[in-house]
Amino acid sequence: MSEKRADMGLAVNILLIFLLANLIIFGAYYFYQNRDNPSQMLEVFGYNPDKNVVNISSEITQFIPNLRFPESSVSYYINSNCDYGQRARIENALQILADGVEILSFKRAIEENAEILIGCSKESYETEKNVFIAGEGGPTRIVNSTLYPTILKGKVLLYQDSECEYPVTEVHELLHVFGFDHINLKNKIMYPYSDCSQTLDERMINHLEQLYEVQSLADLYFDNVSAVKQGIYLNLSLEVNNQGLKNSESSALKIYSGENLIGDSDLGAIEFGSGVIFRLNNIRLPSRDTSEVKLRIETSEQELSKDNNYLELKI
Repeated sequence: MSEKRADMGLAVNILLIFLLANLIIFGAYYFYQNRDNPSQMLEVFGYNPDKNVVNISSEITQFIPNLRFPESSVSYYINSNCDYGQRARIENALQILADGVEILSFKRAIEENAEILIGCSKESYETEKNVFIAGEGGPTRIVNSTLYPTILKGKVLLYQDSECEYPVTEVHELLHVFGFDHINLKNKIMYPYSDCSQTLDERMINHLEQLYEVQSLADLYFDNVSAVKQGIYLNLSLEVNNQGLKNSESSALKIYSGENLIGDSDLGAIEFGSGVIFRLNNIRLPSRDTSEVKLRIETSEQELSKDNNYLELKI
C-alpha cells in the first residue's frame, strides 16, 4: 500500500513540475509580446542600447585608405523592388551627401552601367566573395591602385522600414559604399547602432572633399627597372605602371644618352591599377664608355604628377 502511495506522489510531483514549466514559458512569452518598444531606436544596424562597442575607434577610417570612386560624379541604379517611399528616402540620402560634399554629384544610370546598385530586399543582389560588406552596404569591386584604391562597383540593401524622418539608414549604408567604417560616437550616423537623432560627422565630409578634389587623371611611373650593358649594347627590362584614377590613352617610352635619343617604344593605353612590362634588347649606345642613360615617359595628357616620368639609370 505504501509503495502505491509513493508512486502516486511521484506522479503528482511530475504533473506539478510540468504545469510550473508551462506557466513560466507562457509568462515569458506574454512579457515579450507586451514589452515597451523604444520610440526612437531602430533595429537597422543592430539595436542594443546597453551594449558597449569594442574595438571601434572614434576616428574616421576607411576599409582601405584613400578609397574612392574614379570620378566625383557617381552613377546609381535603384532596383524596381524599392517602393515609392523607399526610393524617395534613397534619393534624399544621395542629395544629403551631394549637398554636404559639394564636389560630389549623383546621376541615374541603367543597371549594367551603374556604380552603386541599390535594392530593397535581401534577394536584390547577391553578396560576392572577397567583398567588403559592412552592414548591408559596401564596395563590391575595387581596383587596388597604389595612390587611390578605386571603387568600380558598390551595393546597398535596404530591406527594413525606417521610422526616422531623416534617412539615417540610407546615409549610413551609402557611406559604407564610399569605404567608411563604423565609429564609436553614438550621436553620429556611422555608429553601429541606429538612432534617429544621429548626424553626419563633419570630419567625414572633409575627408570626402579632400579625396574628390583630386582630379581623375592617369599617373604613369617606372618600376622594376634593370639594365645589362654588353659592350656597346644595352639590354633593358622595366615596367610602366598606372597608379592614377583613369586609363592613360597613349604614351611613349624614350631612352636618351645625354641629349641623344637612342631608343623608343610605344606604350599604348595603360589601364589604371595595371601596367606593362618591356624588354628592349640591343640598344646601341654612343660608346663603350657610356655609364648612364635617361628614361622618360612622354605623353600629351595631363597626369596627377609627371615628376615620376623621368629616371636616370646607371649602367
